[in-house]
Amino acid sequence: MAVRVLTVGRRIGSLMLAGGAQTEDIEATILAATRALGLPGTDVVVTFATISLSWSPGGGAQPLTLVHLVRERNGDISAQADVTTLVRRLATGDADLADAEAALDARERGVRHHPRALTAVAPALSAAGATLIFGGSLLDLAVTALIVLAVQPALALLDRSAMVPFFQLVAATLITTLGAVVVAGLVTEIHASLVLTGAILRFLPGGALVAGVRDLIDGSIVSGTARLAEALLLAAGVAAGATVGLAVGAAFEVPLSLSADGPVDWPAAVVIAGSVVAAVGYAVLLGVPRFVLPGIALAVAIGAATGFVLPAESAVVTFVAGALIGGVARMIALRAGAPASLWVVPAILPLLPGLALVNALLATSDTAKVAGLMGAITTAFALGTGVAMGDLAAAALVRVRQRVVEPAVAVAHQGVDVLVGGAQERIGGWIRRD
Repeated sequence: MAVRVLTVGRRIGSLMLAGGAQTEDIEATILAATRALGLPGTDVVVTFATISLSWSPGGGAQPLTLVHLVRERNGDISAQADVTTLVRRLATGDADLADAEAALDARERGVRHHPRALTAVAPALSAAGATLIFGGSLLDLAVTALIVLAVQPALALLDRSAMVPFFQLVAATLITTLGAVVVAGLVTEIHASLVLTGAILRFLPGGALVAGVRDLIDGSIVSGTARLAEALLLAAGVAAGATVGLAVGAAFEVPLSLSADGPVDWPAAVVIAGSVVAAVGYAVLLGVPRFVLPGIALAVAIGAATGFVLPAESAVVTFVAGALIGGVARMIALRAGAPASLWVVPAILPLLPGLALVNALLATSDTAKVAGLMGAITTAFALGTGVAMGDLAAAALVRVRQRVVEPAVAVAHQGVDVLVGGAQERIGGWIRRD
């Protein structure tokens, strides 16, 4: 029995860790599951790639320990919503151990949260939205979407291959870059460098960079350091694929680069709408459940509007936008009973410093490389600390409301009911006696 419970906890943690969940959230979810299944006091340790669970029955009996290595990252954050729902059912008694094992079997076989048609066009919509954010024209948006749609079948084959994930990323970036080179050679009216940036934005490792900063802030030093190393490795993979593709373009006299400086100065409302499209499309690509999408749209709209409200330097704007997104996401997550990362990860897409990180690796001088890396890390730190600050502030407000405001209102309300009820009885009695 105990081994089965620990195995369920290990499987829950594996799904969450493979999807990129934060260390603290994984540990809390595993502990809630094992406690609901009758193993309170389970010790859980989660690092970047391992999950360890240990439980001692007491009385001198030998403790049970499970250690599991999570070798791959699939980026499917929808698993966090599914396992959270399962743990909530376990806590309320609506599911037992056998139900949990069956639910995890189904989850590991794969779950489709969106129609195939929407999943197919989501990458193109996200890329087009990103191109709009960077100031691309309507033609640039259309061309970006077409490039992403054209290369998507090849990328799907890569995902199903046995190739090492790092080289999958290199190949995916190379294929997308070559697609941009071909189109740039045929359609000279587009801003090809901007189109290329929008097309490869989803490959940029800004999410891993920010997750590493978040783990460091939360005290998970090992996981945080490993995530930062992973971000640099992923950025190197994107840079390698882009470098080869750009070299091929240069050989055919189609010079390209990575740029986020477009020619069109779109109104604020249009930029905010583009940010929402980019983030929601990215969320669909990640497999986020449908009930999460409206909250993502709200969070990213608030974050995008910050840049038009605050006349401050980029790091300050990034921090404030991250704090607002983190706070909104935590509020929605508490109401929905799901991890806040379901909303945070897609919503921060327009703020991620992945492009700066790749440009730093592509720089021709050591000075430019160091300056670029420091700028990317500064942006990631501002975004990570902002999200964490907003998350903590929102959680604190909710605790104050639950532990202080609501009990006080209940006591006051109860007192008013008693006083009014007594007055009504006395008045009624006086009337009857009269």
